[in-house]
Amino acid sequence: IAKSATQKLLEYWFAAPQDGGLELLRVEWHTSTANPASVAIAQKLGFEVMGTIRYETCFNNATARGHWEGWEWQAVAVWV
Repeated sequence: IAKSATQKLLEYWFAAPQDGGLELLRVEWHTSTANPASVAIAQKLGFEVMGTIRYETCFNNATARGHWEGWEWQAVAVWV
């Protein structure tokens, strides 16, 4: 379900305004390096790993804040 829903969002985000889209040029997918399933979905959708943001913390409400050692966030982004 996550892949299908994200694919539909990407189509909308990148579509031209005359086609009902937003015509975005770039979308980023940020996920934890501890979540390989999320990285795999992003890569199946055409995202590429651009780098790792180190020392970020994921809290229970899914926000990323702070600089606590031991956590890494993988920034997965696609350029169009």
